[in-house]
Amino acid sequence: MNGQSVPVSTTAFHAKGKSHTKSNLTKIGGGAAAGALIGGLAGGGKGALIGTAVGAGAGTGVAAATGKQEAVVHSESTLTFTTTTAASVK
Repeated sequence: MNGQSVPVSTTAFHAKGKSHTKSNLTKIGGGAAAGALIGGLAGGGKGALIGTAVGAGAGTGVAAATGKQEAVVHSESTLTFTTTTAASVK
């Protein structure tokens, strides 16, 4: 106020990044399908079964490595806080 700093205590602000559930399922399912196809061509039914497991594992690794998107709060966004202590201005 009037060029002076006033200490204020507020509640925390929490923002969550975008979910990757659909993307992760696509990576895991795609890896499993590709593994089944390659395993089936290389070793028949047993190869397809092994390929499915290996492909799903690889897809899971890719999904884990890509992680979640960072939460973004754009400049001039409206944020609502609640003060946790009284602030006095003299």
